[in-house]
Amino acid sequence: MIEGSVKKLGNGKSTICKERRGCFVKREKTKRRTGIVWGALSLGLLIVLFSFPAYAMEVAEGWDFTGFIRNNTGLFTGNQDFTNSGNQLATERNWLRLKVDGQILPSLGVRLVGQGIFEPEYKIEEGSTVDFGEYNEADLREAYLTWKPLDGQKMIVGRQIVTWGESLAFRVGDVINPQDGRFAFSFANLEDTRIPQWMVRGVHQITSARSSFEWIFNPLLTEAKYRVDPIFAEPTSATVSADGKTFTPGWRFAIYPETRLRQPYTTTTPLAPGQLLGVPFARSVSYYTPIPFLTPADNYFTEIPVVRYKHPDGGHTFKDLRFGGRTSTTIGGYQFGAFYWHTQEYTPVIERGKTYGSNDLGAAINPLLAGLWVVPNREYIIRYPEVNILGAYINKDMPLGVLRSEVTYRPRRTYNTLDPAEPSALVKRDNLQYLLAWDIQTMFRPLSETGTIDINLEYYGNWIIGNAKYLNVAGYLTPVRKDDHTFLFNIGTGFDYDKYHVGVTFIHNVQNNGAVMPSVKYVPDAFNKACSFELKYIGVYGRNDFEGMGLFRQKSMVVLTSQFSW
Repeated sequence: MIEGSVKKLGNGKSTICKERRGCFVKREKTKRRTGIVWGALSLGLLIVLFSFPAYAMEVAEGWDFTGFIRNNTGLFTGNQDFTNSGNQLATERNWLRLKVDGQILPSLGVRLVGQGIFEPEYKIEEGSTVDFGEYNEADLREAYLTWKPLDGQKMIVGRQIVTWGESLAFRVGDVINPQDGRFAFSFANLEDTRIPQWMVRGVHQITSARSSFEWIFNPLLTEAKYRVDPIFAEPTSATVSADGKTFTPGWRFAIYPETRLRQPYTTTTPLAPGQLLGVPFARSVSYYTPIPFLTPADNYFTEIPVVRYKHPDGGHTFKDLRFGGRTSTTIGGYQFGAFYWHTQEYTPVIERGKTYGSNDLGAAINPLLAGLWVVPNREYIIRYPEVNILGAYINKDMPLGVLRSEVTYRPRRTYNTLDPAEPSALVKRDNLQYLLAWDIQTMFRPLSETGTIDINLEYYGNWIIGNAKYLNVAGYLTPVRKDDHTFLFNIGTGFDYDKYHVGVTFIHNVQNNGAVMPSVKYVPDAFNKACSFELKYIGVYGRNDFEGMGLFRQKSMVVLTSQFSW
């Protein structure tokens, strides 16, 4: 989640985009209804199966029926800019998840995971682009068959979630499933944020070499916006007028909007087009120019931004498929391997396109001014460029804990730039990401005689190879750092054999932003310890509102999570 939150830098819905949204609202509603119907049928099937008497399930051994009911109730602890309501309700999310695992044949297994989510309308989002039901879901989350033709060989086909990464909080090697921006805040489990994908997956054990090889072929069969990280679709940030006096509220967990271009411009200042419309797109080589009949002259724009999306097309071309493989070997206390994954960037960039047509803004103000202020339309494409990811990892059992490490290399990765020499606002740079971590689990009698002390330390680095001058975060004036470093420290322990558990997580980025998350969890003896209650405070801090976790610094909250599992 944390790494995903740090990357969530962009603003998708704008006053321009609303027109596009209106054009497709009927189709989107139809898709939503269809999805809800199929999801309800799937959940209904699972509930029927779950309600069978136990003796009916004894026909086949190895069938498991598990699940949970969960509630997240949270309140923001401070007021936020750009909201129309003082209501502090941050979340009232209700989950139902049902899971069925079983063997149809000795060599053929099945897993079905159904999920239902309901959230109410939130006062704090009134006036924003969010539709009621946007967070709600009734879906068959996972559905796949596992075929084992031989010992150590298996094939998995269906809708799945696959985790390759070694990190607890940063998505370094965790590159298979895109992240769902609706569920990517700190109180959500990391797995809950992954979007399931349809794929064919093979896992082959090579016993003589104590190794395995895993391959994945992932045709993009999910809805277009869920083939990638749906940042620009949800959650949408607030939009603010040029004078800063009016605004459209954003979604609850949307990032802080780009509001920095509010000062007068000179005729030599590069224009981020759409700023006057509250649309912080990447850049423009156009300039504000003096307009004789308007003062101050530098406050008026020379292009109208028009936005369109370019999602991966679902596998119609080879480059829009996802595929790759991963090795794993265990020797002498070491586990190591390498992997390759061809995919698309889950976080988009904004490409500056061509101009077309024109608008006579002078005539719109006064017919006598016709022809004096004519500006073209400028196309901007929100696109998800393809990327190849090469990675490696190595873990080592130590006398005290486990050391973990992983690294990924992305050759010719696409970035946005403010360099006026790049008319498309896009450039290619090589990118290196890496993780070093140490997990410790030990007894510490002075603190607890009935629970272990669990400590996790992680260091995450991100390095751009080559010239990083002018690189900017898509949709923001925030520069992309040539090298960036984030640290995680987590410590926790249980008391009375984990009836009580206390812990705290610190995350700090060297740009002086991060989060502090203390928590206490209670698991009563009733219902065979199937119930749990966790109270967590999520305190987000940052040097400014436009970088890293600072984008969320007005969204500190306290959350109570109640869950019953079976």
